[in-house]
Amino acid sequence: MKETLQAYIPKLMGFSLNAGGILFPNWAANKAVKIFSTPRKGKIREKDLPFLEGSTQHKLKYQDIDIQTYIWEGEGPTVLFVHGWESNSARWRNFIKKFRRKKCRVIAVDAPAHGQSGSDIFNAILYAHCLEVVCKQYQPDMIVGHSVGGVSSIFLLSQIATVSVKKLVVMAAPSELPQIFGSFYRILGLKKHVSKGLEERFETRYKFKVADFSLQSFVKTLTIPGLVIHDEDDVVAPYIDGVNITQNWQGARLFTTKGLGHSLNSEVVTNEVCRFLLEE
Repeated sequence: MKETLQAYIPKLMGFSLNAGGILFPNWAANKAVKIFSTPRKGKIREKDLPFLEGSTQHKLKYQDIDIQTYIWEGEGPTVLFVHGWESNSARWRNFIKKFRRKKCRVIAVDAPAHGQSGSDIFNAILYAHCLEVVCKQYQPDMIVGHSVGGVSSIFLLSQIATVSVKKLVVMAAPSELPQIFGSFYRILGLKKHVSKGLEERFETRYKFKVADFSLQSFVKTLTIPGLVIHDEDDVVAPYIDGVNITQNWQGARLFTTKGLGHSLNSEVVTNEVCRFLLEE
Protein backbone atom coordinates (compact mmCIF):
# COMPACT_ATOMS: atom_id res chain seq x y z
CA MET A 1 0.00 0.00 0.00
CA LYS A 2 2.82 2.39 0.95
CA GLU A 3 4.70 1.71 -2.29
CA THR A 4 1.54 2.27 -4.33
CA LEU A 5 0.91 5.59 -2.59
CA GLN A 6 4.51 6.71 -3.16
CA ALA A 7 4.17 5.89 -6.85
CA TYR A 8 1.11 8.13 -7.13
CA ILE A 9 2.54 11.09 -5.20
CA PRO A 10 4.52 12.56 -8.16
CA LYS A 11 1.43 12.40 -10.39
CA LEU A 12 -0.69 14.05 -7.72
CA MET A 13 1.90 16.82 -7.40
CA GLY A 14 1.94 17.21 -11.16
CA PHE A 15 -1.86 17.39 -11.31
CA SER A 16 -1.84 20.13 -8.67
CA LEU A 17 0.78 22.14 -10.58
CA ASN A 18 -1.00 21.72 -13.90
CA ALA A 19 -4.36 22.78 -12.46
CA GLY A 20 -3.00 25.64 -10.38
CA GLY A 21 -0.82 26.82 -13.23
CA ILE A 22 -3.84 27.75 -15.33
CA LEU A 23 -4.85 30.54 -12.95
CA PHE A 24 -1.57 31.05 -11.08
CA PRO A 25 1.28 30.44 -13.55
CA ASN A 26 3.94 32.11 -11.40
CA TRP A 27 3.03 30.01 -8.38
CA ALA A 28 3.12 26.80 -10.44
CA ALA A 29 6.46 27.63 -12.07
CA ASN A 30 8.09 28.56 -8.77
CA LYS A 31 6.74 25.43 -7.11
CA ALA A 32 8.03 23.27 -9.98
CA VAL A 33 11.48 24.86 -9.64
CA LYS A 34 11.46 24.10 -5.92
CA ILE A 35 10.51 20.46 -6.46
CA PHE A 36 13.06 20.03 -9.26
CA SER A 37 15.86 21.57 -7.17
CA THR A 38 15.21 19.94 -3.78
CA PRO A 39 16.84 16.57 -3.07
CA ARG A 40 14.78 14.20 -0.92
CA LYS A 41 17.82 12.50 0.58
CA GLY A 42 21.59 12.77 0.63
CA LYS A 43 22.32 13.62 4.26
CA ILE A 44 25.09 11.79 6.10
CA ARG A 45 23.99 8.51 7.65
CA GLU A 46 25.04 7.79 11.20
CA LYS A 47 26.98 4.71 10.10
CA ASP A 48 29.11 6.85 7.77
CA LEU A 49 30.18 9.33 10.44
CA PRO A 50 33.16 7.33 11.80
CA PHE A 51 34.68 7.13 8.32
CA LEU A 52 34.24 10.83 7.57
CA GLU A 53 35.44 11.81 11.04
CA GLY A 54 38.81 10.37 10.08
CA SER A 55 39.30 13.39 7.83
CA THR A 56 40.09 17.03 8.47
CA GLN A 57 36.90 18.95 7.81
CA HIS A 58 36.50 22.53 6.64
CA LYS A 59 33.59 24.62 5.44
CA LEU A 60 34.21 26.96 2.52
CA LYS A 61 31.84 29.65 1.28
CA TYR A 62 30.11 30.27 -2.03
CA GLN A 63 27.83 33.30 -1.67
CA ASP A 64 25.72 32.37 1.38
CA ILE A 65 26.25 28.61 1.04
CA ASP A 66 28.51 26.65 3.40
CA ILE A 67 30.39 24.01 1.41
CA GLN A 68 31.50 21.02 3.47
CA THR A 69 34.87 19.54 2.53
CA TYR A 70 36.80 16.54 3.86
CA ILE A 71 40.59 16.26 3.55
CA TRP A 72 42.79 13.21 3.98
CA GLU A 73 46.38 14.42 3.73
CA GLY A 74 49.05 12.64 1.71
CA GLU A 75 52.30 13.49 -0.05
CA GLY A 76 51.09 12.37 -3.48
CA PRO A 77 48.89 14.16 -6.04
CA THR A 78 45.59 15.70 -4.90
CA VAL A 79 42.42 13.98 -6.09
CA LEU A 80 39.01 15.64 -5.68
CA PHE A 81 35.89 13.41 -5.50
CA VAL A 82 32.55 14.93 -6.53
CA HIS A 83 29.37 12.96 -5.79
CA GLY A 84 26.01 13.14 -7.56
CA TRP A 85 22.31 13.79 -6.84
CA GLU A 86 20.96 12.64 -3.46
CA SER A 87 24.33 11.33 -2.33
CA ASN A 88 27.25 12.64 -0.25
CA SER A 89 30.98 12.24 0.25
CA ALA A 90 30.60 8.91 2.04
CA ARG A 91 29.77 7.25 -1.31
CA TRP A 92 33.49 7.51 -2.12
CA ARG A 93 34.58 5.37 0.84
CA ASN A 94 36.21 2.60 -1.23
CA PHE A 95 37.85 5.05 -3.62
CA ILE A 96 39.24 7.13 -0.77
CA LYS A 97 40.69 4.08 0.98
CA LYS A 98 42.42 2.97 -2.22
CA PHE A 99 43.85 6.38 -3.07
CA ARG A 100 45.07 6.87 0.48
CA ARG A 101 46.96 3.59 0.17
CA LYS A 102 48.58 5.19 -2.87
CA LYS A 103 49.67 8.10 -0.62
CA CYS A 104 47.43 10.60 -2.41
CA ARG A 105 46.00 13.70 -0.84
CA VAL A 106 42.26 13.15 -1.07
CA ILE A 107 39.53 15.80 -1.03
CA ALA A 108 35.78 15.12 -1.01
CA VAL A 109 32.99 17.68 -1.12
CA ASP A 110 29.32 17.61 -0.16
CA ALA A 111 27.17 19.27 -2.82
CA PRO A 112 24.78 22.10 -1.93
CA ALA A 113 21.74 20.72 -0.07
CA HIS A 114 23.58 17.41 0.47
CA GLY A 115 25.63 15.91 3.25
CA GLN A 116 26.76 18.60 5.68
CA SER A 117 26.69 21.45 3.15
CA GLY A 118 24.20 24.29 3.30
CA SER A 119 21.49 25.45 0.85
CA ASP A 120 17.93 24.32 0.30
CA ILE A 121 18.36 23.88 -3.46
CA PHE A 122 20.67 22.08 -5.83
CA ASN A 123 21.46 22.12 -9.53
CA ALA A 124 24.47 21.38 -11.73
CA ILE A 125 25.45 25.01 -12.37
CA LEU A 126 25.25 25.99 -8.70
CA TYR A 127 27.34 22.91 -7.89
CA ALA A 128 29.94 23.91 -10.49
CA HIS A 129 30.38 27.33 -8.89
CA CYS A 130 30.82 25.69 -5.49
CA LEU A 131 33.42 23.37 -7.01
CA GLU A 132 35.28 26.41 -8.33
CA VAL A 133 35.67 27.61 -4.73
CA VAL A 134 36.85 24.15 -3.65
CA CYS A 135 39.37 23.90 -6.50
CA LYS A 136 40.81 27.34 -5.81
CA GLN A 137 41.28 26.39 -2.17
CA TYR A 138 42.80 22.92 -2.61
CA GLN A 139 44.27 23.00 -6.15
CA PRO A 140 43.44 19.39 -7.10
CA ASP A 141 45.51 17.68 -9.76
CA MET A 142 42.62 15.42 -10.76
CA ILE A 143 38.84 15.27 -10.41
CA VAL A 144 36.52 12.26 -10.27
CA GLY A 145 32.82 13.07 -10.70
CA HIS A 146 29.83 10.74 -10.53
CA SER A 147 26.53 11.48 -12.29
CA VAL A 148 25.60 15.15 -11.80
CA GLY A 149 28.99 15.53 -10.12
CA GLY A 150 30.51 14.67 -13.48
CA VAL A 151 28.17 17.12 -15.21
CA SER A 152 29.22 19.93 -12.86
CA SER A 153 32.90 19.07 -13.23
CA ILE A 154 32.70 19.32 -17.01
CA PHE A 155 30.73 22.56 -16.78
CA LEU A 156 33.33 23.99 -14.41
CA LEU A 157 36.30 23.14 -16.61
CA SER A 158 34.70 24.05 -19.93
CA GLN A 159 32.41 27.00 -19.13
CA ILE A 160 33.82 28.63 -15.99
CA ALA A 161 37.44 27.64 -16.57
CA THR A 162 39.11 29.56 -13.76
CA VAL A 163 40.79 26.39 -12.54
CA SER A 164 42.75 23.67 -14.29
CA VAL A 165 43.44 20.01 -13.60
CA LYS A 166 45.59 17.38 -15.26
CA LYS A 167 42.97 14.62 -15.63
CA LEU A 168 39.22 14.17 -15.28
CA VAL A 169 37.13 11.05 -14.70
CA VAL A 170 33.40 11.24 -15.45
CA MET A 171 31.20 8.38 -14.26
CA ALA A 172 27.58 7.80 -15.36
CA ALA A 173 27.03 11.42 -16.38
CA PRO A 174 23.83 12.38 -18.24
CA SER A 175 24.83 14.33 -21.32
CA GLU A 176 21.86 16.56 -22.11
CA LEU A 177 20.02 18.85 -19.70
CA PRO A 178 16.81 18.80 -21.79
CA GLN A 179 16.80 15.03 -21.23
CA ILE A 180 16.98 15.53 -17.45
CA PHE A 181 14.20 18.11 -17.52
CA GLY A 182 12.16 15.81 -19.76
CA SER A 183 12.41 12.94 -17.29
CA PHE A 184 11.19 15.24 -14.54
CA TYR A 185 8.24 16.36 -16.65
CA ARG A 186 7.27 12.76 -17.41
CA ILE A 187 7.48 11.65 -13.77
CA LEU A 188 5.14 14.43 -12.66
CA GLY A 189 3.11 14.53 -15.86
CA LEU A 190 3.69 18.28 -16.22
CA LYS A 191 1.97 20.21 -18.97
CA LYS A 192 3.70 22.69 -21.26
CA HIS A 193 2.43 25.79 -19.46
CA VAL A 194 4.19 24.67 -16.26
CA SER A 195 7.37 23.25 -17.79
CA LYS A 196 7.88 26.40 -19.86
CA GLY A 197 7.75 28.54 -16.72
CA LEU A 198 10.28 26.31 -14.96
CA GLU A 199 12.75 26.58 -17.83
CA GLU A 200 12.31 30.35 -18.07
CA ARG A 201 13.23 30.73 -14.41
CA PHE A 202 16.25 28.49 -14.79
CA GLU A 203 17.46 30.46 -17.81
CA THR A 204 16.89 33.83 -16.11
CA ARG A 205 18.76 32.77 -12.98
CA TYR A 206 21.74 31.13 -14.66
CA LYS A 207 21.89 32.98 -18.00
CA PHE A 208 21.99 29.63 -19.77
CA LYS A 209 19.35 28.11 -22.04
CA VAL A 210 18.30 24.59 -21.14
CA ALA A 211 18.49 23.56 -24.81
CA ASP A 212 22.14 24.68 -24.97
CA PHE A 213 23.28 22.69 -21.93
CA SER A 214 25.02 19.74 -23.56
CA LEU A 215 28.06 17.88 -22.23
CA GLN A 216 28.90 16.48 -25.64
CA SER A 217 29.25 20.10 -26.79
CA PHE A 218 31.07 21.32 -23.68
CA VAL A 219 33.78 18.64 -23.79
CA LYS A 220 34.89 19.79 -27.24
CA THR A 221 36.80 22.57 -25.49
CA LEU A 222 38.63 20.23 -23.08
CA THR A 223 42.26 19.40 -23.79
CA ILE A 224 43.03 17.27 -20.72
CA PRO A 225 42.98 13.46 -20.74
CA GLY A 226 39.63 12.04 -19.72
CA LEU A 227 38.15 8.71 -18.69
CA VAL A 228 34.41 8.23 -19.22
CA ILE A 229 32.89 5.29 -17.35
CA HIS A 230 29.37 4.18 -18.20
CA ASP A 231 27.33 1.05 -17.67
CA GLU A 232 25.28 -0.50 -20.46
CA ASP A 233 22.42 -1.08 -18.00
CA ASP A 234 22.27 2.46 -16.60
CA VAL A 235 18.57 3.43 -16.47
CA VAL A 236 19.24 6.93 -15.12
CA ALA A 237 21.73 8.15 -17.71
CA PRO A 238 21.56 6.02 -20.89
CA TYR A 239 24.76 4.38 -22.10
CA ILE A 240 24.64 6.42 -25.32
CA ASP A 241 25.34 9.51 -23.20
CA GLY A 242 28.74 8.12 -22.25
CA VAL A 243 29.44 7.23 -25.87
CA ASN A 244 28.53 10.71 -27.10
CA ILE A 245 30.61 12.46 -24.44
CA THR A 246 33.64 10.33 -25.28
CA GLN A 247 33.33 10.80 -29.04
CA ASN A 248 33.33 14.58 -28.67
CA TRP A 249 36.15 14.80 -26.13
CA GLN A 250 39.55 14.66 -27.77
CA GLY A 251 41.88 12.65 -25.58
CA ALA A 252 39.14 10.78 -23.70
CA ARG A 253 38.42 7.09 -23.72
CA LEU A 254 35.37 5.08 -22.69
CA PHE A 255 35.41 2.29 -20.13
CA THR A 256 32.23 0.22 -20.44
CA THR A 257 30.74 -1.93 -17.69
CA LYS A 258 27.77 -4.30 -17.64
CA GLY A 259 25.36 -4.97 -14.80
CA LEU A 260 26.59 -2.26 -12.41
CA GLY A 261 23.83 0.23 -13.19
CA HIS A 262 24.07 3.92 -12.42
CA SER A 263 26.00 3.60 -9.16
CA LEU A 264 29.04 1.89 -10.77
CA ASN A 265 29.80 0.47 -7.35
CA SER A 266 32.54 -2.05 -8.05
CA GLU A 267 36.18 -2.75 -7.31
CA VAL A 268 36.67 -3.05 -11.07
CA VAL A 269 35.69 0.60 -11.49
CA THR A 270 37.77 1.74 -8.51
CA ASN A 271 40.83 -0.02 -9.94
CA GLU A 272 40.30 1.44 -13.41
CA VAL A 273 40.01 4.97 -12.06
CA CYS A 274 43.15 4.50 -9.99
CA ARG A 275 45.08 3.09 -12.93
CA PHE A 276 44.04 5.92 -15.23
CA LEU A 277 44.86 8.68 -12.77
CA LEU A 278 48.08 7.33 -11.28
CA GLU A 279 49.63 4.81 -13.62
CA GLU A 280 49.19 6.07 -17.19
